[in-house]
Amino acid sequence: MAHGLSAGQARRQPPWTADGHPRPVNNPQGRRAALWDREQVLAYIAGEPVPALPDVDDPDDLLDAEEAAALVGLAQATWLSYLNRPRPLAPAPDATIRGMPHWRRSTLTGWQANRVGQGVGGGRPSRSGLSTDELEERVRTLLTEAAATGRWLSARAVSRELGISPTTASKLVASVRGESG
Repeated sequence: MAHGLSAGQARRQPPWTADGHPRPVNNPQGRRAALWDREQVLAYIAGEPVPALPDVDDPDDLLDAEEAAALVGLAQATWLSYLNRPRPLAPAPDATIRGMPHWRRSTLTGWQANRVGQGVGGGRPSRSGLSTDELEERVRTLLTEAAATGRWLSARAVSRELGISPTTASKLVASVRGESG
């Protein structure tokens, strides 16, 4: 312990409750243990001015589960469920501090940048193997060709022609027809 006290002494006379002692860098609640910045505590013990915490996020900052979930835009319960799967969806912790997992900010931002999910190529591939833009272009071509011969092409016909679901075909046909009219 940085204060030079045994665990028992620190429990009886907690130095972190003294005036001027730096505040924890986390928000200890429930099971979360309070954590302090080492440089601040050492400056306090030495009787020197306590340096301010940086105003900017550092890639090497260690974040607990609550902070990690917030950084990647997930509810804490969702983040924890990602960790507790037989094949975890989240990265392994970079450190365990006082029994609690912690991740470097850089680990989380790297994971998030490469994460598969809605809007980033995840999900079930289309039966046709075409992207939405490619499908839309194919629908546009089919409708244009049909109109040139005086035919009205239904969404069901587009579905059969392109090998896509009727629902997807209906949405694409409505989108393409909405553009032109």
